[in-house]
Amino acid sequence: MAAVDYYNTGDDASAQASNTRWIAQTFTASITYSINSVKLKLWRDVTLAPGIVTASIRATTSGLPSGTDLCSGTTDGDTLPTTAGTAEWREITFGSPANLTSGTVYSIVLRCAGSGSYPLNWRSDNSSPTYSGGSYCYSSDSGSSWTALTSADMMFETYSAVTYVDISGIIAGTSDLSGTLTLSTQVNIAGTIAGISTVGGVLGAELILSSDWQIGDEIPTKRLIQIGNNALWYEDI
Repeated sequence: MAAVDYYNTGDDASAQASNTRWIAQTFTASITYSINSVKLKLWRDVTLAPGIVTASIRATTSGLPSGTDLCSGTTDGDTLPTTAGTAEWREITFGSPANLTSGTVYSIVLRCAGSGSYPLNWRSDNSSPTYSGGSYCYSSDSGSSWTALTSADMMFETYSAVTYVDISGIIAGTSDLSGTLTLSTQVNIAGTIAGISTVGGVLGAELILSSDWQIGDEIPTKRLIQIGNNALWYEDI
């Protein structure tokens, strides 16, 4: 699966969770996509058992988590590392994906079954957080009410099952990309797309996505979904 939205560097602290203290990170969907899982940087208290850890996606209201779970998944928190220095990027897969809309703010909500004094820890950047799409939030009453702490951001990555091609290069001077795009050398075309006003049709009919492709080969089974976040997203058709 492909990572879409993320803040995954600079962690220097941890936020604590239990069955009544829930913690969350709000984020802005950079494109429209179906979210299948999240990866969160987690560890547990050495003397306490978090039990089943649940992560879910919720909507937001005024920058705070709101409503019920749009999707959720679980993992065994008792198998997490027991020190902050060995915190693990644990993937939590949702039972069914949720459809996210580009530019909309959502929240990743984390809680656990353990009732001890904060058995679960989520790594965060408290000293110099730079994620502009959201912030850390916490609830002391199992998600009934929330408080935002804009001076911290949690370590997170969101994932979609849709595949993408890296287009971090520059394609300039093109006003219309409906039709097909032929890559003259390789799939990775370093830079950013600039000057494109129209994208449509089947873009990628001539994208060769295996290591032994030949220029000019065609795979008419790929369809463009999105261009955004320095990536070209496609699906099988």
